[in-house]
Amino acid sequence: MFSNLALIVRRPDVSRHEFRDHYEDIHAPLALPFMRGLRRYLRNHVQVALDDVEPGFDVLTQFTFESVEVAGRMQAVLKSEAGQVLREDEASFMDQPRNRFFAISQPNVVIDGTPRAEEFVKVAAAAKAPAGVDAAQYRSNFTRGTLAPLLQAGPKVLRCESHDVLGGPQGEPYDAVAFVWYARAGFRPGLLGQWKPDAAASLLLQVEECVTPLD
Repeated sequence: MFSNLALIVRRPDVSRHEFRDHYEDIHAPLALPFMRGLRRYLRNHVQVALDDVEPGFDVLTQFTFESVEVAGRMQAVLKSEAGQVLREDEASFMDQPRNRFFAISQPNVVIDGTPRAEEFVKVAAAAKAPAGVDAAQYRSNFTRGTLAPLLQAGPKVLRCESHDVLGGPQGEPYDAVAFVWYARAGFRPGLLGQWKPDAAASLLLQVEECVTPLD
């Protein structure tokens, strides 16, 4: 398996609501014919910046491919004449030059659960090692150290997955990223807003999960 995470930015003349609706109602269905060999296609649309810092993007899109070779073939098709229709649609609502893509590890399931959509609030968290700290060591301690306060903050955790950030053509914005599914009952954003990791950069976002079935 091979996974990518994309931080995708809306055009300045497109509202976040319009961006989300276009992505889900038009773009994701349009992309399906190009998805042969894709095992998972999931969008995490930004809803609220829980640390009061706007992230500079509007969705974290996760792609999981059967292999690196499958990912390469799909990228070649997307760049070909056949993929022009998808590129044109992207230009209609994305600020394409600002999009960032990077490889991530397969999920480390920290807390295993299968919450139903009506039960959870999903949160994305990411951090980059502070200056002078080895990135590999920071990643190895991410779930036990950096992420731990979010799992102990009070809201019940139904599921938690973390990923190492493995690199990308534009450099790594973070060294690790995690997704946490909290029980909706009793969830209050203020319970998480005090998360201040030792990091050169971090984000903490409430997101909306949208998954495209590929069967």
